[in-house]
Amino acid sequence: MTEQLKPDTLEKEEKLAVEALLKYNPAAINLHVFKTIPDFLAGTLFLLEHGIEDEEGDREEEWMVLIKQGRAPAVYYDYDQVLASVPEYRSRLSQIVSPDAILAFLSVVIVAAAIVFYATRGSVEEPFRAALSAVLEFWFGKSLPK
Repeated sequence: MTEQLKPDTLEKEEKLAVEALLKYNPAAINLHVFKTIPDFLAGTLFLLEHGIEDEEGDREEEWMVLIKQGRAPAVYYDYDQVLASVPEYRSRLSQIVSPDAILAFLSVVIVAAAIVFYATRGSVEEPFRAALSAVLEFWFGKSLPK
């Protein structure tokens, strides 16, 4: 049988998870943190169970609490809810090397080069005018409704 949850034996994030679950479900009794999954969606996922223990030590209900940066942003009752948020998450590196970020960076470089050419020479050479035109067409065209 699993022993009762003692608040003084919990770590900081576990306490946050328990507090978040109790705030969401005040009727939760006999809480137990049975699994911790670190580095889940840029946070830590705590799997908790509560209710009356059966002969095998299991409890009636299982809940999930996702702690990000020392706070409890989400309490889940169903695994499907947790899995539904997986495609939404992208790491910082994948955001930086995404095609949109690279296009934005190249666009800024082309616009900056055109400004520098105009400020130093009084005109922009043909290749940079074409590139600037393409950048403006791309971004304005992207913003138009389809």
